[in-house]
Amino acid sequence: MQDALGNQHPINESIPLAEAWELLKVSNRRLEPDHLKKAVDEFSNIKDALKRLGNLAEQALHRAWPPRFKDLS
Repeated sequence: MQDALGNQHPINESIPLAEAWELLKVSNRRLEPDHLKKAVDEFSNIKDALKRLGNLAEQALHRAWPPRFKDLS
């Protein structure tokens, strides 16, 4: 092997290709469709809950603003 400066570096390594290929195939596996659907449904539930929470916060803010003070006289 030669680096960017032109220096030579001997390499005496080997890669067990069959083992590396199996590892690569396993690492690229995708979720099964039913698991993926469950994940999408859970994220959808979380999104809906956050929308409801945002609406409640907005309603509370509208009720509290502007502040109303009782006549102190």
